[in-house]
Amino acid sequence: MRTYFTGALLLQFANVWRKRLRARPGAPELSLHDVSLDLPSPLPGPADMAAQHDTIRRGLAGIENPKTRAALVLTEDGYEQEEIAMILGITRRSVEGLLRRHRSRLAAENQNGESHR
Repeated sequence: MRTYFTGALLLQFANVWRKRLRARPGAPELSLHDVSLDLPSPLPGPADMAAQHDTIRRGLAGIENPKTRAALVLTEDGYEQEEIAMILGITRRSVEGLLRRHRSRLAAENQNGESHR
């Protein structure tokens, strides 16, 4: 119980706890100037994002059926097949078929591409 209570208090009064830790004898004194500003960003930069978007656009442009394109984009955005079916005005089974046929086409293209090499 004590651990839970202490943890809850630390979360509730985080700023007060930080002040108390800094006021402790022997606590290291940190300033903003001590922090390095040359840390790499964990996120991709603008050039990387533009390249990704271009690759996605080119990949989607190669798909002739607009419903298949829409189903792929919506699937990638996290929509479930029932939701995609409602958005596109088709049945869930039709969405499954669109995605299955697309996967089959990709598998066939990959198999043909590998045999030509």
